[in-house]
Formats: sequence, structure tokens, C-alpha cells
Amino acid sequence: MQATTNNLDKLLAGKNSLTQQIIKGKASENIVEFGSQGLLPIPRYEIIEVLIFLITNDSPNKQNATKTLGKTKPADLIEVLKRPDLMPGVYEYFAEAKKYNKQIIQTLLYNRAVPNSVFEKIAEEGSEDLLEIIVTNQVRLLNCPPIIERLLRNDNLSGDQKRRLIEFREEFFEKVSVGNPLFRGLRHDKEKEEELRPEEQMIMEPEHVVRPELSTELPTMENFRSGIQKDKEEHEAEAEAEEAAVAQEELSEEEITLAPTALTEEEKKSEKMMGVFNKIMKLTVPEKIQLALLGSREERSILIRDNNKQVSGAVLKSPKLTEIDVEIISTFRQVDPEILQGIAANKKWMRNYMILLNLVKNPKTPQGVAMNLLNRVTITDLKILKMNRNVPEYIRKVAQRKIVEKSSSRTG
Repeated sequence: MQATTNNLDKLLAGKNSLTQQIIKGKASENIVEFGSQGLLPIPRYEIIEVLIFLITNDSPNKQNATKTLGKTKPADLIEVLKRPDLMPGVYEYFAEAKKYNKQIIQTLLYNRAVPNSVFEKIAEEGSEDLLEIIVTNQVRLLNCPPIIERLLRNDNLSGDQKRRLIEFREEFFEKVSVGNPLFRGLRHDKEKEEELRPEEQMIMEPEHVVRPELSTELPTMENFRSGIQKDKEEHEAEAEAEEAAVAQEELSEEEITLAPTALTEEEKKSEKMMGVFNKIMKLTVPEKIQLALLGSREERSILIRDNNKQVSGAVLKSPKLTEIDVEIISTFRQVDPEILQGIAANKKWMRNYMILLNLVKNPKTPQGVAMNLLNRVTITDLKILKMNRNVPEYIRKVAQRKIVEKSSSRTG
């Protein structure tokens, strides 16, 4: 009882004393009656909290509170439900109440503070347009996999939504662990699991990927720093080669120094990066995936190098990822080639010429991808590429050939 009282005190901290008295059961009958009519001199959101409290706790004033809440304008309710600090039970009440319009339910679904139980409820009973909001909220689905179960049971789920959910489930759950299903109801072959030896019940790659050297752990901090330093040295050497190749062409400072500058800043914060790295080392794969989606730039710069493809691939799906981030990542030599291929497949990113050029120059970019992008490189940069010993030989040869072709077409 004491623990419950302590929790209640924390929840009520900062609220009007009248609100506190009613919820603690210490208010006079007159105050409670005024509260049920919405007449107390307290903030609007606290009025709603009081009304919900009286309704859900079977107060003698429940009928009055229900009428008052029913007269509240939807626009006022929406403003209240946008808040992240409402009392427990408020969000749940509106998710349960069938009479409230879709806009109110949508407000709940866009509020990060709303508990998972509300999402589970709406996932099971909501209409197709409400389900779309949940289906696209990958962070919430990662945090609460049972939501996926409830979505798939809902007859209002469209065929396209179902397909996307199944793909998401396969990508982030069924491929991640054979031995540890992450939520109830996942299709899971128990007998097959028992047949596997313990060492086989580890993180598994898709069948078409053969990588015997793959580890589910991040590289060591020493290797990580070495990778950063290698990226930096290679990039600096490349910049020097470019300057020597075409002295008359002044490349912008941004082209030459963007990635090294970012890496230098990281190195200056080595103590902070060590802490970040150590934290990431302790995370499970699902936790790394969540961090890749929601984490900081420093965390993403580490996770993009993770040997597990689900983790590194999640970085490219992060809503926080900017074109500047992608421009920097496109220079990294210490990433999986499929990451660079994923960048090249994004039409928006490929409208950024620096990203395109970085991929052409990056030795880790798959040859077919680099060759295709080479068609869009300017003749000035082709001249630089043909002299740059830090790019693959086939790039230099093709660059030379394209220079001749473009020169011929101009003279012809």
C-alpha cells in the first residue's frame, strides 16, 4: 500500500491541490461535485483527468462526470490527449470508448507517451486507416511485438498492410533468433529448435548469404578505432591524389574534408565514444536494432559497422538519418557492401551528387552498382578518378574510356 501511495504522489506531483485531493479521496463532497461538472479552477487537462478518475472509479458523481465529458468539444480533448504526462487510465479510457471520433484515436496513436496496451487494443479493433498508423510505427512494433499479433487478427487489415507486417516480422524477428522467439504467437518450429545444437541457436543470416566469418558481436573498440583511422587515412590520401591529378580544379573544401572532419570530431570525443561503444556491446540484437532506428549520430556511426545485417540495415531506416549522415556513411570502407548498395537504391539520396560520387570512389561498393553510377559522373570528376590510385582499377579504366567517349561526342 505504501508503494502505491508513493507512486501516486509522484504522478500527482505538480498538479493542482484540488486535483490531488479528489484523486487521493481527500476532497469534500462539494469539491468532488464541482469537479464532476468541470467547474473547478484547474487546467483543462486536469479537469479531464478528474472526470476520467470519477468515471472509472465508480464515484457517486460518475453520472455527472460522464455527462460533462460528453459535452467536451473534440478539439479540446485532442489538445489534452497530445500531452505526454496524463494520469494512468486517461489514454486507455479513450481507446476503449467507441463513441469518440477517429481523430481522437489518431491523436492517441501519434502520442509516444501512450502505453502499449492502448496500441494493442486499437490494433485488434481499429479500422484500416487507424491500423495504417500502427503498421508504419516500426519503433512501437519493436518495443511491443504482441501488437503485430493483434494486427494480424484484425479483419480490417488490408492485404498490403498484412504483407508489410509479415515482411517486418521476418526481417526483425524471425531472422534474428531461432532459439528465442521474441513474442507469443510467432510461427516457430519447436521441434526444429530442439534439433539444433546450442551453438547453432545463435543469430542466423538469411539463407542466401554465406558469411562463415560473421559474428553477431561488434568489432572490438581497438578494431573500431582502427577502422575509423583507416577510413580517415584513405580519404585523406584520396584527397591528395585528386589535388595532384587536377591541380587547376579547386575542389570544394566540403568534398575533401566532410568525412574526415566528422571522424576527427568523434576522435576528439574518444572518451564519450568509448562509453557509447561499451554500452552497445552489452545490447541484444533487438536492442541494437531499436538503437539503430532511434539512436544518436554517434551510435549510428558504430552500428552501421555492425556485422549483423539486421542491425546495420536498420541504420538506413532510421527516421533521424539525414543526407549529411548518408554522405558520410558513403565514404566508409568498413561497412558491408550491401549497406552501400542500399544507399544507391534510394532515389532521393542519389539526387545528391556527393553521395553518388562517394559510392563510385568507395572500393566496398559492389562493382555493378559503381559502374552504373559512373555514367552520371561529370567529366571533371572522371579526370580525377582516372588518376586516383585509391579507387579500384576498373573504375580508373572505365573513367578513362568515358573521358574519350565524351570528348569525341563533343568534337563530333
